Amino acid sequence: MIRVLITEDSSFMRNSLRRMLETGTACTVCGMARTGAEAVALVASLAPDVVTLDVEMPGMDGVEALRRIMAARPTPVVMVSAFTAAGAELTLRCLELGAVDFVQKPSGAVSLDMARVQEELVRKVVAAARARPRVLRDGPAQRAGDRVRLPDGLRPDAGGLAAFPVVGIGASTGGPGTLQRLLPCLPSELPAAVLVVQHMPAAFVPAFVRRLSECCALPVRLAEDRTPLAPGCILVAPGDAHLLVSSTRRLLLDDGPPVNGFRPSIDVTFKSLAQHVRERAVGTVLTGMAGDGADGVRAIKAAGGATLAQDEDSCVVFGMPGAAIATGCVERVAAAGAIPTEIVRMVLAAARRVEC
Repeated sequence: MIRVLITEDSSFMRNSLRRMLETGTACTVCGMARTGAEAVALVASLAPDVVTLDVEMPGMDGVEALRRIMAARPTPVVMVSAFTAAGAELTLRCLELGAVDFVQKPSGAVSLDMARVQEELVRKVVAAARARPRVLRDGPAQRAGDRVRLPDGLRPDAGGLAAFPVVGIGASTGGPGTLQRLLPCLPSELPAAVLVVQHMPAAFVPAFVRRLSECCALPVRLAEDRTPLAPGCILVAPGDAHLLVSSTRRLLLDDGPPVNGFRPSIDVTFKSLAQHVRERAVGTVLTGMAGDGADGVRAIKAAGGATLAQDEDSCVVFGMPGAAIATGCVERVAAAGAIPTEIVRMVLAAARRVEC
């Protein structure tokens, strides 16, 4: 059984979360905390397998409680967040600091709409129990010295390219924190467009885009339908639509059914890159559960593009990179800290039409 500590200031929500976790699942609640301070103390005394942590609490909020838990006894944490502007920002900060994942609370303080979140909560708690808690004591790379530098002799003439490279990056569980540390390392002069597919509820994506834009050298925007694709920018998929590239290099948003259980799906984006960007596509699979992205990596490789996956040791959850690697179509496997350098190298190789 997975032993879970629930942290929630609302008695109604505490008991609701307990019922969700203990009804026909592999979870048992070993304790319940009303405040962040209680959670820190109970983690030390109970040693739970997973902690669910409310984001907005009186006194010590979820950010400070998480910081103290990770400093004293690193434990997989799933944040439970109400969607407010402040709640979204705090949730993303927690993911940056090492929380494994988050679940959006039912709307309203006394909502009876609990079935909507039960399946997601249980699934993410079970995944968190297998995850590696990451202690991140510093924030995203923000100094110029943290960014990959393009060697002068290898800088392609972006204006002269017939078709610039396009990088697709897919992530799920553990992805927000990883992306907030990797994307700022990409140089401002990168001669490629970067498409990011992060499995995340749509309501949280605008806040995620804002956080990335504050620390990245490249401009970061939410992807919009029919927008012409251009090099030198990062475009993030909305949380409720597939992101594709058309034959004329315009972005397309598709509200079709989920693929692999996700919308947006990494496979959908990668397959469109394989079809329309071909040998100038770079597919990168980061931390996440299940296998979204594996078929897309296979398609990019078959089209002559470059492929990359995060290694197991640096992943929060190795499911997605592991599935991609198992296809035999991943060229490079790299630790999280080395991925920006590998992306730049692959972009330069794709731009010059040479072998990686």
